[in-house]
Amino acid sequence: MAKETEDKQGFTVQEIENMAKKYRFEAFFCVSFVLAAIFSWLFTMWGWSIFLCALGGIVGMLIPLQIDKGMGWVLSFTCKQEKITQIIIGVVLLVISIVLCPVIFIILGLMGGKSLHKDSLHHKGQHLHSNLDETHHEE
Repeated sequence: MAKETEDKQGFTVQEIENMAKKYRFEAFFCVSFVLAAIFSWLFTMWGWSIFLCALGGIVGMLIPLQIDKGMGWVLSFTCKQEKITQIIIGVVLLVISIVLCPVIFIILGLMGGKSLHKDSLHHKGQHLHSNLDETHHEE
């Protein structure tokens, strides 16, 4: 009997429910991305999706603070809602992923551009300081 519990494969329904509760937003986003990709391909909108993702990336790099504030407001608003309202917002996101799939790609582009801008500033700062340290050691 003990061997059966040690060789457990997969997840129980309770474990899946607990993970879904804990990672509710991430689950909705992941399903949204998959649905947007599938329906973009099915509706032959993949060209627009790629174009809008690239455009979103450019805009995200150009105005990262505004994108960060806007997305922060949306996530903050969603997190303040009751659980049922959060689920309704998630379902609306899934419907948008199916009906207006390129919208998901522009959001991905905006967030990606913002993140790349932030990361590039971070790494530029790291290399700036390492170059300054090297010049001080040479003297």
